Parts: sequence; C-alpha cells; structure tokens
Amino acid sequence: MPESYLLEYLDLPDLAGFDSLHVVYQVQVGPECRPGPNRNVVLVCAQPNPGESSQADLGSPNLTNCELVDSDNAIILIEFPELLITKAVSRNSARLGDILTWTIKVRATNEFPLRRVRIIDPLPTGLSLIPGTSRLDGQSIPDPLGNNPFTWAISDSLPGNSSVTLTFQTLVGVNTGAGLMENCASAVGYDGGANPIYTLPACATVNIISDVLPGAINGRVLLTCDRLPQSSATGLPGVRVYLDDGRKVKTDRNGRFYFYPVDPGDYVIALDERDLPKGSKFLYGNHLKFEFVMEGAEMRPV
Repeated sequence: MPESYLLEYLDLPDLAGFDSLHVVYQVQVGPECRPGPNRNVVLVCAQPNPGESSQADLGSPNLTNCELVDSDNAIILIEFPELLITKAVSRNSARLGDILTWTIKVRATNEFPLRRVRIIDPLPTGLSLIPGTSRLDGQSIPDPLGNNPFTWAISDSLPGNSSVTLTFQTLVGVNTGAGLMENCASAVGYDGGANPIYTLPACATVNIISDVLPGAINGRVLLTCDRLPQSSATGLPGVRVYLDDGRKVKTDRNGRFYFYPVDPGDYVIALDERDLPKGSKFLYGNHLKFEFVMEGAEMRPV
C-alpha cells in the first residue's frame, strides 16, 4: 500500500487577495491501512500567473509557491480488531443444482499469536455442504464439526500478522428460496490469556434464480336440473370462487374461472353460495379439493 495519496484539484476557482477556500473530502479506512497513528499532511501550491499549468508534480524538485500544511488535529489513530474475517462466493447468481464455492479469509492483525481459531458458518436453508470439499490454504482438511452451523477448526495457533484461507463448496437444493440469499460467517480465537476474540460476521450474497414453472387451476361452475342429463348443464356467470391462499375470482359468462400462477401443491376452492340461484344445491359439495397442482401444469377438476 502506498504511504500517501495525491488528491489533485485542477478546476478550483481563482482566489483574490484575502479570500479563502474550503475543500472537503472523505476517505475510507480499508483493511490494508497501517494501524496506529496516521498523519494527514497537505501540500498547497498556487500559480501566481494566469496561463501556467495548474497541475503540480509532487515528484519535481522545482515546486514553487507551495506550503506544507501539517497539524496535530490531522492525526488519525487507526485501530483494528485482533482478528478479521472476510467472505466471498464464486458467483453472483445460481440455480437449483448449481455448486457454489465459498472463500473465507481470517487474519490476525497484531504480532501476537491467536490460539484455537475457529470459523462458524450457519448455511441458509436449501444449501447443502458437499463433503470432502473443505480446503485450508489449498490443502484438504476434514469436514467441519456440527450440522449447521458448521465449525471448522482452522488453527491451534495462528501466528501474528498472518492469515489463513478456508474454501468449501455447497449445493443449491430444492428448498432454496428464490431471490437474494445472504450467507454469513464469523470466527473466534483466544489470546495468550485465554480471552476469546470474536469477529463481526462477514457476509456474501447470491441471487437464487428460480426455475420452477408455476401451475394453474382452471374450472367451471355449471347449473343443471335434476331430471336433465349433466351434458345439458350451462355455465353460471358471476359466481365468486375462492382459493385457499386468499385469492378470489368471478366466473365469466360461460361459468369458467382461472387461477394463475399457482405453486405446486394441494389446494381447496370454494364457491360463494350467495351468488347461486335460490333453491340450488351443490352436486359435489361447496368445496372442491385439487389433490395436486403439478409444476408448469394446469389442474382441472373432473
């Protein structure tokens, strides 16, 4: 990491005598920063004559009209936890049956070793750990302990200012929900006084794309007389039909109703008796059960 960064402001307005200018900027403290006191020093240069280049070359020994601005108020004390963890995943999106490779890096940030370092990862619903895929710094290691959350014993003694990298693979199973799925892991180690050192969770996100095709329910409400064959029945319009997931529709002029999309599974529909002609009665009862709506299929009552 470089010891300093050069911020160049090429389009600042001209300043008249006794004028002032305020420049505000933000910086982000990253994991590569040097822990301890960090001093921010500013070199201010000006061009007295119009037309001269406004881009100062800080590597040039011929800088003029410059002033080094230093202040104790610009000293920042950067502190890091004794144990840091990061997590990444091999792909941004996945489907049912895909394999995901997870990479977890743990780093001791000071010169003292940490003992009994463990990584704990509770896998989201639908992900299955593939046995035999755990690697530590590229070398095969035993499968983790536990059964979700999983625990990897990665080091009995992690030297100071060092890191280890754990990788493992999971299978996207049928119970994995569609949408963004976040998987977080944490680590714990112990210092020389047997005090636990915990990390904050490190997370990685995958967009799970569903390949499940929705089904549909298609039916018809018929009205017939007792003495007439069922083939002579006519469709009954304007009847409210309820699905047990809370949806409702009205039958069309031919007595037909349609629910879409419908996830695979069992469903029950019911008719609103207030919409039926007086004196009518149900031939099969006012509730009809659809035993199973198949994936991508349309279910019709017989």
